[in-house]
Amino acid sequence: MRRATYVFFLVISVVFSSKHSLFAEPSRPLKQCVALRGNANWIGAHFGAMARVVEDHGEIDALAGGSSATVTSLLFESMTQHPLVLAERDPALRAGYLSLLLKSVYGYMDASHDRLTEAFRTIEQLRSPAYWDKIPSVKGQIPIEVWARELDAIERKFRLSELINPKFLAQWHNQAIPISIRYQRSKEALATLQDFKADNLEVFLREGFLNFGGLANFVGRFADYYAGRFLSEDQLRRVNGWMKRCSGKTAGLSWKEIETHREPSVQSCTVEGVELLDGYFTEYEVMSSAPSAVGVKHRIDEAVGAYIPALISTAIVKGSGSKSLAELIESYDLGESPSVWDGNFRDHVFFGYWGNIQDLRYHALEGGLKGLFPVDAKSQKFESLGGISWRDALQVSPAEPGLSRAVALPRASSTRKDPLYSVGGWSDLHPVQVLKAFGCESTIYITRGGPEADLAVGAATLLGASKEEDLPRLYDLSSGEPSSYEAALKLATGSGAVWCTSWHTFGGGDILAMSEQAYHAPVYSSDPKYLDRNLPNITDASIVQGNVD
Repeated sequence: MRRATYVFFLVISVVFSSKHSLFAEPSRPLKQCVALRGNANWIGAHFGAMARVVEDHGEIDALAGGSSATVTSLLFESMTQHPLVLAERDPALRAGYLSLLLKSVYGYMDASHDRLTEAFRTIEQLRSPAYWDKIPSVKGQIPIEVWARELDAIERKFRLSELINPKFLAQWHNQAIPISIRYQRSKEALATLQDFKADNLEVFLREGFLNFGGLANFVGRFADYYAGRFLSEDQLRRVNGWMKRCSGKTAGLSWKEIETHREPSVQSCTVEGVELLDGYFTEYEVMSSAPSAVGVKHRIDEAVGAYIPALISTAIVKGSGSKSLAELIESYDLGESPSVWDGNFRDHVFFGYWGNIQDLRYHALEGGLKGLFPVDAKSQKFESLGGISWRDALQVSPAEPGLSRAVALPRASSTRKDPLYSVGGWSDLHPVQVLKAFGCESTIYITRGGPEADLAVGAATLLGASKEEDLPRLYDLSSGEPSSYEAALKLATGSGAVWCTSWHTFGGGDILAMSEQAYHAPVYSSDPKYLDRNLPNITDASIVQGNVD
């Protein structure tokens, strides 16, 4: 059942804050930032790595990432707004509170995995080739709608049926399209939940199984919990008590190490943490609609970067390339096979970033990035997208090719007049350069070993990136000329660190194992600020042979 856990991980899939927004202090230096590689169903590893970052290295002043890193960024920003964190003035205690909250995310994911097995078995059936091979014989009838209701009966507090895209169902029932075509499209859409790749133009045109509006609501409930919103007085008292009792005694331990600790008082911190989250979700609908909730915003309805600087990225198609994409989608919905996309990578594909438009650093970002890195292929494709709510960002950046068709961006989120399509957050999986241009003095880049993701390379190729020039300049780690990927690694090790996990070697359901490895992952740096701390997991990058990849 581990493969089927993608849906759960995607949806639930760094920083400390004062009582006021950091934007009240535009000149505040960004001493330490975090760049996150999006990682889909391995999102649990983000929280393991982040927990160790705040324990060992202290305050983080800004962060950047796309795809699943959008989820991570929202949850961490929410944690910085927890009343106990806001009230605490001791940096060490703040670090302890935040680290414990980060660990509890993947702890809850693991605890819920067993309870959701029945729901995932339903989704696993949908992904079974043996099941789909029988579909043409059932005259267009498909029990997904029935199963959607069953999912809610299995685990009501998560409202899992919200995660099924109604347009996916409508696509299946479109009688104007031959059943053989509908069958093949639906089968391929479900296969994407397991195998991330972009190997034909249909990944930008086909409706996916996941409903990213439902994703936003799902993740938003976690964000509200971590920000301390819609908790009863008793719930808040108990959460605060847990944080005070457990943050110190669990420092330096992963969730797995806490769970298996020989001291019962330490071990109990995991049980209590899971029970608190579970109790909150049970009462969420009542508490969020109570009179006391009037005027209290849901976290997903606040702006990206409302409390800490955050940059969320996505690949965009604009100009005549955008018009051609719209025409292909229209034809595809009539049952036609996609023809050639009339666009090119140089003129029509760019890498967009949302931020907080009240932050003057964001407005200076484009000129600063292109000026600092004049020969960097990724930096030269920068596109400012202005501001956006977390709700909208969660419906766009994680909507990768195959999981979703291209998404027309809301006009309010774009500073441009021409139409824009988002084609997924694969565009910048190493957002170190953009944080440097944003003003970060040092950046910790949380990533995994190995070459660039197949999804990013495949999507770029489908959009016209050449194998001879564009792809090597963006992603190559072995050529004589430094690529954007290699430049990010060198920049991070020189002024910061590379947190090198191996999350890609784990199955999507190995939550504790991947998070444990991420918590204890090797760190590479040539920056004296990090090397001089003499921590056991840090290695001098200057003496490591070859690339830190």
